[in-house]
Amino acid sequence: MAKSTPITRLCANEDPLRYTPSTISRLFSRYLAHLGDVIERERDIAEVDIWDPAFRGWLTAAERARDNMADIEQKILNATAMRPADKPLKLAAYLMRLTRLCETPQELTRYRKIARDRGRELLLSGDSATERRVNAMLSTALVRFEAFVTLDMGLHMGDDFPTV
Repeated sequence: MAKSTPITRLCANEDPLRYTPSTISRLFSRYLAHLGDVIERERDIAEVDIWDPAFRGWLTAAERARDNMADIEQKILNATAMRPADKPLKLAAYLMRLTRLCETPQELTRYRKIARDRGRELLLSGDSATERRVNAMLSTALVRFEAFVTLDMGLHMGDDFPTV
């Protein structure tokens, strides 16, 4: 009897009409939820006196949301890309990390400019179910990135931040 030895990669056998999440895409989907939570909680405390004990719970919730987002972000960056569609998700998480950790308004301006000018280059050109799902996540990430950089999180920029 002859033995059958497949010589094609497993991803070549994937059904293009069916989306199968990878580790990175699962994490990135959770990451978007956490990013939305950070934006919402930071907006909640934007106009309050953070030293007022009445708002301590809100401040704690905002700090917890940032920590949760950073944890998921680290998991994405540590995960190995299993398919080409994982790479733009990792790049988006990396850009967000750089933005989150920037210390000067000039750094924030640079990362915002990169996202605005080059963010659409992360989108995949194919039309498979995986590429459509990844593109939807990346589009959501770009919108949330814009909302994130307008927050006043220590760099004292808020809505007065210069538009690039």
